[in-house]
Amino acid sequence: MCYIRIAGRIFDIIIINAYAPTEEKEENLKNEFYDDLENILDTTTNSCIKILMGDFNAKIGKEDMYRPTIGPNSLHDVSNDNGTRLINLCLAKGFTLSSTYFPRKDKLG
Repeated sequence: MCYIRIAGRIFDIIIINAYAPTEEKEENLKNEFYDDLENILDTTTNSCIKILMGDFNAKIGKEDMYRPTIGPNSLHDVSNDNGTRLINLCLAKGFTLSSTYFPRKDKLG
């Protein structure tokens, strides 16, 4: 996990890049990852634009209860554990999960 702060004229941009543990990893390892990620989000200033990117090993579903945070174009019907963790982080921090907002070709089939 790493981040960079890019100074701008009007506001700064913080880009956070992370690689989450895979779905089958232990619960405590996943908890530690998300605790570290939340620590970075909480310790960087809120006056910046924050962009979170990377591989979260998450399957984002189409659950209606997550609709304000996720888009309508997920390739999956149900979120896996990593997907739910990522969605909950986005909900808590006011982020939008943009990868599910745009249609794309189904590579799963």
